[in-house]
Amino acid sequence: MTTWLLNKTPESLEEIEGLPLETRVHVAIDPKTLSAEEGQLFSVGYRSFESKSESGHHTWSIRTRIKTDNTQISSIGHLGGERRAVTLEDKEHKDWFHCPPELKEAILKSTHLKLVLATPAIFSQGWKPAWLEHEDTANMPKGLHGLKLRLISAAVGRREPVSGWNIRENSAKAVRYMVPAGSVYFFELLEGNSEKILENWLKPVSDNEQDRKDGFGLALWGVWK
Repeated sequence: MTTWLLNKTPESLEEIEGLPLETRVHVAIDPKTLSAEEGQLFSVGYRSFESKSESGHHTWSIRTRIKTDNTQISSIGHLGGERRAVTLEDKEHKDWFHCPPELKEAILKSTHLKLVLATPAIFSQGWKPAWLEHEDTANMPKGLHGLKLRLISAAVGRREPVSGWNIRENSAKAVRYMVPAGSVYFFELLEGNSEKILENWLKPVSDNEQDRKDGFGLALWGVWK
């Protein structure tokens, strides 16, 4: 990934198996009769942390960065809607994914920058970030203040839906559509210092502040010329 962000061609791309996806089909329940609604089927996809191979079980882990005043973290926690038990380990700050030095140097020298979404993003204009037009400067991602970027091109995948269940109101949340992870935006820096781009390394760039807090739109930055 670093090689590609440096505008070079990787010698080879290895197929890396991700977390297995387990899909289950459910029947919608009528809240008034508490019985199944005719013709109302829906499917839910789960990421399975329990997989086997010929050599035995795989072990999966998730690395996450949090801000908390709690200095003691329990070694046991829960993950996901079914509250599966997991073990937690407090890592030093250096174990986070920092921008590689050679990539940082290239970004500082270039005005041709590209953004790769590491997680799906939610933009108010569909595939296009509203902050490009500076319509809402007060709600812009912090690292983009003072920069003027011109969109040259974009390679965006098919939109992906996201929803959920509102426990307080006991109803489904409205469907929203995301720009998929892996989408790429190519920019030309017209005003400002590219050093500020580094403030957004693996930081969310979605338009809405709450979406950014929820982790939508983590950004990887590179150069394309």
